[in-house]
Amino acid sequence: ELLDLFRPLCRPEEIVKMKIEEDIRFLSLGTIVETQQKNCKNQMVMVITNDMEHNIPMEWIHCTKKISSFKKIDQFEKTVKEFFNNKISEDVLILQYRYTPSSEYQLEQIIHILQLEHHLFYNDPKNNEEHKIVILLIHNNKRSPFYLIFRQKWKIVYVDYLLSMGTISLQKDLKKSVTNVVDRLLEQVKNYIYNLSKCARGAFGRLHFLHSVDSLKEKQYLSLFEQKEFHRYVEILRRRLQILLSNVADYRSVEDILNKLEKSGKKKMEGSFFERYQSIIDTLLTLTFVNVLFTIYQNGGFVVLFIYFFIVSIKYVESVDRKDEIEYQWYKKLFERALENEELVKMRSVNIDANHLLLAAINPQLYSIRTCLQCSFPFSYSIHSWCQRQLSTNSEAPNNDLILHATELEQISIGNDNLTNWEVDYFLKVIHEYAMDLVRFEFSWRLHTPDQQIMLRNVIVSMALLLCGKLTIATIEVTIHHFHHIIFHYAHLISICSKFAHVKDVPENRPGQWLVQMTLSLWKSISFRKICTTSESILFFPTS
Repeated sequence: ELLDLFRPLCRPEEIVKMKIEEDIRFLSLGTIVETQQKNCKNQMVMVITNDMEHNIPMEWIHCTKKISSFKKIDQFEKTVKEFFNNKISEDVLILQYRYTPSSEYQLEQIIHILQLEHHLFYNDPKNNEEHKIVILLIHNNKRSPFYLIFRQKWKIVYVDYLLSMGTISLQKDLKKSVTNVVDRLLEQVKNYIYNLSKCARGAFGRLHFLHSVDSLKEKQYLSLFEQKEFHRYVEILRRRLQILLSNVADYRSVEDILNKLEKSGKKKMEGSFFERYQSIIDTLLTLTFVNVLFTIYQNGGFVVLFIYFFIVSIKYVESVDRKDEIEYQWYKKLFERALENEELVKMRSVNIDANHLLLAAINPQLYSIRTCLQCSFPFSYSIHSWCQRQLSTNSEAPNNDLILHATELEQISIGNDNLTNWEVDYFLKVIHEYAMDLVRFEFSWRLHTPDQQIMLRNVIVSMALLLCGKLTIATIEVTIHHFHHIIFHYAHLISICSKFAHVKDVPENRPGQWLVQMTLSLWKSISFRKICTTSESILFFPTS
């Protein structure tokens, strides 16, 4: 029984140093309030903490009062009476008190008043079913000893960090690996969407975008995480986070990381033990989420997904064009497929080195997103990078057999997927969107207007149809890989054109004729002065 009295007063930093096999649970303020409902008739709670006074959780601020705000003891006594007489609507009263050795007598007065009013209230039989929870929150510091007096009317508990989200277990949280701790955190159904949204916003704050990008709008798109329709994406992101963390922290416990942090460098993380514990978890999740968001924003971010969702889901269904709904469905399907594919959409694991974590917590750095965010096809940048790597290393077909190159590319597995599985209804439109993204990636530095980019997109489409006889992701990639120099020549010609006719789509059955007519039209629209100032190597296509 004596051990049971002292167990809730254990300080976590001392407990973790001891070799204890049993599980000790460190309660949060919220957990104490919940558990006290069953026993509020018999006891009040005295919470001792070294944490700061302003660290009261948001959900308890409305029922928290600082004893220092009462000018006279009579005012305090009146407030306590009103609480027990139901003149205050709340059933929870948290009283904050800053303890000093010289204020011991005042504390005894406070305890006496609370005990008296608690006794009078529950001594009345009609109040037996009432749940009036009183928590006396005593802020102490490590240098000033607090003299414990165990009383029948009081349950005494030590809380290390007032903002802890829930109970922290010695064996399940401190001794287990980081991956298991994060899994446990994210698997709490009521909290995991909130936790991921919080991580996403924290990670977003560490990203630096080009000046042309409206970063505030991009941040608004993160609200997708909280939409019911996108819980599938949240689940995929959760799995990707777990995999990334398990790659680097499978056998590292939070206790181990905290110990290493204590021994590293001159700077140390400030705050209570569990504040540092929470900071480690938050920093790991945030840094990992930075790498997740970095990859997504390299591929255009959430803007297209958000726009399609707005068109189809926010507006009345009967007013939505069937075409818009089809586009939304194919984009959503491909976005999900790519995000799940670890081979295709690669994400870097976070550095779990103690010095790196300490620096990230104390002095966070920014991560620059240098890619233009205008993408129409989901994860086109990752697909393009993967395809070009394969064409550079794996091709065994003769250089002049582009159809065979495309077939080989389609047969290479991407994890449990391959390029042929990316063919969807509405396919011709989709491939045009894909080719347009590649033009933006490779040539936007030269072609600045949408019409110029559409013209070059059509050149690539016509070349793929002419050389391979069909339009797919593979034939587009093969064409760009083998004829990049010719496409570059076209990009230059388009960029120096003074004007050109209205851009028309390439007819699928006459790509060669379209390409010839378009080339002649380009030559006619280039002024003589620009021809004279242009390099000879640019003006003439290679004989190949």
